Amino acid sequence: PPPSPRPPWPPSQPVPRPPPPPAPFVYASERLTVISGRCVQDGPCVTSPGYPSNYPDRDRCTMRPVEAAPIQVISFDTEHCCDFLTVNGIQYSGHGTSAYGSLLHDDVVPVAFYIFWRSDGSVSQRGWKICQESRAPHSPPAPPSHPLPPTAPPQPPSPPPSPPSPPLGEWYVSCNRAAVASLTVQPEAMAELGFAI
Repeated sequence: PPPSPRPPWPPSQPVPRPPPPPAPFVYASERLTVISGRCVQDGPCVTSPGYPSNYPDRDRCTMRPVEAAPIQVISFDTEHCCDFLTVNGIQYSGHGTSAYGSLLHDDVVPVAFYIFWRSDGSVSQRGWKICQESRAPHSPPAPPSHPLPPTAPPQPPSPPPSPPSPPLGEWYVSCNRAAVASLTVQPEAMAELGFAI
């Protein structure tokens, strides 16, 4: 009788499922909020580290703004060429008439999800203090599932483990890598062919 059909070897691997989509972004609920770095939360305001003294070199922080509320600038003094507060993708720096690109002013309304602060490794100034509060009363939203945007693409999943070795007494023959057939060899036949059992 012909041998019964066997499943292909190695067994087919499960197809990995894509990760679920990220939760929708949530603005800060009631006030400008520090979410990373050394900037200082002061009620509805945020200051550069050390304010009103000079901020440190090589400093970074990220803040989450309130939706549709303007920023109030209490003070702003940064190294004009190299230390930036970024709002809506625009880098603000300087003091008074020494603004490098744009000097941050009252009534800028953040439409981007984050405000970023960055100082370089040399000259520092007094820094800044900005405030922002919600104008409409509302209940706080649920926290986002991921507070910061990803900085690197996700890594591919690890390869699946190697399949187990075929059972003793079975041989697997590959023909041009296109078809796999299995044969069952009796121990007596293996001995006749000169294989040790």
